[in-house]
Amino acid sequence: MRHLYLILLFSYTACFSQQAKITAYRLLIEDDDGPCSVKIYVEEYRKLGFKGFSCYVMAESDDEKLAERLLSLKKKAKEWSEVPHGCGNNYGVIGAGDMIHNMIVVEKEEFRDTLFTTADNNRIVFPEITKAYIDEKGVFKKSLTGTLKEFFEFDFTRDVKGMRMVDFPTENPGIALFKGKNLEGHTKYEFEKQFGKLTLVDKVNNYGSKEFVYSLNGDIYTFEDDTKLISVDINNPDSGWEIDGLSIGSKQELFSEKYPESMSFNAICSESYEDYKKEQLHWLLFSEDKGSVSYWIKDGVLNRFTVFYN
Repeated sequence: MRHLYLILLFSYTACFSQQAKITAYRLLIEDDDGPCSVKIYVEEYRKLGFKGFSCYVMAESDDEKLAERLLSLKKKAKEWSEVPHGCGNNYGVIGAGDMIHNMIVVEKEEFRDTLFTTADNNRIVFPEITKAYIDEKGVFKKSLTGTLKEFFEFDFTRDVKGMRMVDFPTENPGIALFKGKNLEGHTKYEFEKQFGKLTLVDKVNNYGSKEFVYSLNGDIYTFEDDTKLISVDINNPDSGWEIDGLSIGSKQELFSEKYPESMSFNAICSESYEDYKKEQLHWLLFSEDKGSVSYWIKDGVLNRFTVFYN
């Protein structure tokens, strides 16, 4: 029995010690006058909770051997041909057009390190010394396996182009209705008078104004300065919300018929690559800059949507 205990203890310890986590980020759309590194975009999103018009996608792996290869690769990279790279650690350092589009964070036991690469993964960048090392033999790409190999080989071109469309699909704000009513311009007082008491969930400071977040029947309502309705996250199929007669559970084909341009690409601001594959995000803007609708299609039906009012 004692021997069995020792075997189990050894197995547990061995498994635990081999745990690894790899988190990879790809910057797909950067701001024209924004930071030069995906690292800053990720940090900004975590701090502020939004990305603006910049977009990155993230993927994860727990491949122990891949983690070891990546850590070893970073050490060997400085043996390769060296070139200057203008993107350093500081915010807004654009350099001579140099960008760091990819970041791979490797965590193994108590150790943590980060690799930075260019968009095509043919250079490993060391921003702290503003230098890059050329991967002439494609060692980095060859080292990738599983999810991360798929992630870095996936072509987001169609969706990136779609995100940059000049003639973005535009509709009347009246297409987003709650129990048959357009809530554009509604105050919290007006809403509660017509539809019932809201439950306070959170308060958020946002650029000089305070946003009050409430829930009602599973949906989330946000009011600026506890007065003007600015957004609604609709998750409940029975709450009474609809987009142009379509509601949660409506088939994807109906959206394709009504909004072919909007459905022609996926908005790629999903933070997770797995989410991106499972759930497609699409946008509709309201005319006269009055707001927008973001809607998610999952398994061929409308899964949820958000209405924004300007």
